[in-house]
Amino acid sequence: MPPLVSTDIYALIIDGHAEINRETEAKVLELMPLLKPKEREFAREIVEAHGALFMKFLREGSLDSVIDEMRELCRKTAQSEITFEQYVAIAQIRDERGKREVIHHLACQTEELVEVFLQFDNYKNALFQEYAEARSAYWRERELSARRLHQDFFRNLPFPAITGTPDLIIEDLNPAVLDCIKLNAEEVVGQHMSEWLARLEVAEADRVRLLAKFNETDLLVHEEIDITCPSCGQPMRLSLSMTRIESAEAGKRGFQAMIQDVSALKRMELQLANRKAQMDAVFDSTLAGLIFVDSNRIIQRINRRAVELLENPPTELMDGNQSDQLHLSIKNICKFPNAFDQLLEEVYSLPEVTRSGTFETLASERVVSYTVTTVYDDKTCPIGWLWVLADVTDRLAAENLKTDLTHMIVHDLKNPLTSIHAGASVLRTTTPCADEKFNGVLDVVQRNCDRMLEMIMNLLDIERLEGGKLDLDLQDQNISELLLGVIESQRHAAGERTLELKIDPGLIETRISIDASLIERTVTNLVSNAIKHTRPRDGVITLTAEPGSNAEANGDDGDNANIVIIAVSDNGAGIPAEFHEKIFQKFGQAEMRAEGRKTDTGLGLTFCKLAVEAHDGTIELASEPDKGSTFSIRLPRLVAADA
Repeated sequence: MPPLVSTDIYALIIDGHAEINRETEAKVLELMPLLKPKEREFAREIVEAHGALFMKFLREGSLDSVIDEMRELCRKTAQSEITFEQYVAIAQIRDERGKREVIHHLACQTEELVEVFLQFDNYKNALFQEYAEARSAYWRERELSARRLHQDFFRNLPFPAITGTPDLIIEDLNPAVLDCIKLNAEEVVGQHMSEWLARLEVAEADRVRLLAKFNETDLLVHEEIDITCPSCGQPMRLSLSMTRIESAEAGKRGFQAMIQDVSALKRMELQLANRKAQMDAVFDSTLAGLIFVDSNRIIQRINRRAVELLENPPTELMDGNQSDQLHLSIKNICKFPNAFDQLLEEVYSLPEVTRSGTFETLASERVVSYTVTTVYDDKTCPIGWLWVLADVTDRLAAENLKTDLTHMIVHDLKNPLTSIHAGASVLRTTTPCADEKFNGVLDVVQRNCDRMLEMIMNLLDIERLEGGKLDLDLQDQNISELLLGVIESQRHAAGERTLELKIDPGLIETRISIDASLIERTVTNLVSNAIKHTRPRDGVITLTAEPGSNAEANGDDGDNANIVIIAVSDNGAGIPAEFHEKIFQKFGQAEMRAEGRKTDTGLGLTFCKLAVEAHDGTIELASEPDKGSTFSIRLPRLVAADA
């Protein structure tokens, strides 16, 4: 087709094209002042592209020659932030300017001018039609893409979800719903939410309340409902969250519901609640007062007995308070508050150490025992402290009464026994013609008097040692002479048993600073016990003494021998491991006697332990059943001078 204008006129229009573009660009900025810089730059490019396209149309004279470029330009513009109205305004401004140029140059060619304008309008209408179609196609594709994205997201949600219309008709549900309640999509889609809930056997009152609550508000509605699984008939607990949704681009409204099976969680919560109730019952019903303070010194638990012992009504000392209130409550009722302050400093500065003791109350004059123990989690990290309180007033009173009674009996028995022993000695010396049977009876009397006097002396010495009232008479003593004296004094008691004596040559002339009377009685007690508990035949008792060191006792290599180790061993029946600690306690052998085991009074080893500890030493036991026992005494070698 021929061009719309002649070559001369086309050249004249080309000359004014740059000016037309500048004026059009200024008008564009005026029409679209809020465009972002990036979109403004794109609008300028659109203006220039339209100018070039229009000039090509004038030159070619046919829409077919520019339609492909027109479509591409419209497609790019449709994907920008420029609206259809803005696009039309830009084209109109540009075309009006172009028309004025054509009129100016074709003023005397009316018929040609009419033809140009007709073609010009065709071009403009085709341009707008292409733009409208491009924009419509662009938004359709965006909606389809958004819908596909939504569907993919909806289908792959890890939790069950349902979508529907504003009037609560179910439109879609994801596969997780089918896994949760075992229903086919065809059985659910198209149903009203109320019908679906009825099928799950939700109570009618709950259905009405839930849907009414959802219809009254646009906010998220969250409920837990009890249902019956349609496939297996088992009861289930569901967490149902419903909210309204709206698509601004598509103009679509509806609802979305999310579901979670919380049946297992509810069963676990119920089990935990029952277990907590049981623990609470045990915690509150125990006879001891219990208080748990966490690592931030916040009282987390306190039982009624603790409140009673602290002489506070329940409203004044409750869970969740700062432990300062607990400390103040105890301090206010203590007869010696400063000692309690010192205890607190030790407890919280050394949390791994267990502290125990007693305090006496002011008002009721009761004695309360306490034990503060650090509590650890399963990873052995400290998480707080447990206070255990108990009223020990009556127990201490009973123990004091027993102690006083024992003290009275011991003192009242000592003098009569001494008289009996002396009387037996007088009879022996004043009756030289007495027969053997008479002398045997006197021997029995004297032997049992000696045994009872030994028991009484042990009780008295134990009492003095426990109370710190026994002053040690420390003197330099030749250790070998002391041990030889013990052996000689026990040979008669040993009878036919073999008694082996071993003393390290380096100790023959070694002297240590000890109370010879106490240490001799200690070793004598151990040898006497060994004699009683070895076999009647082939019994062997070994007494050894050798140098040692404190470093050796601690597992180190020490060169300086600064202690003496005295050991008494036998090959008797041995002592079971569960009694190794008990035999050193006062009357601790009573339990062994109750089990039919051959024991003594239970006072001798208690005396030995206290006597050795009074010298800053230690006594240890190593024993296995049927393999004998070894008692080892470690005494500091406080030497004035070695010979």
